Amino acid sequence: MNLAYTVSHELQEPLRIVKTQLGLLSARYRGKLGADADEFISDTKTASNTVERMVDDLWEYARIDRPHIRFHSLE
Repeated sequence: MNLAYTVSHELQEPLRIVKTQLGLLSARYRGKLGADADEFISDTKTASNTVERMVDDLWEYARIDRPHIRFHSLE
């Protein structure tokens, strides 16, 4: 469980950065770089949400023997 805790904790910050940067790309460049770019950004946002759910699930698993630890949401 220590590995699950460490991995889930360490992945939170880089994932937050990826999601923030994708949000900026989407807000600033949607419709300006072409349909392909819009689709790439959308697909990457979808994938980052999937990874976020996986990290959340890993965090929950890691907390089984540490119920007093709180999760810090990426949002």
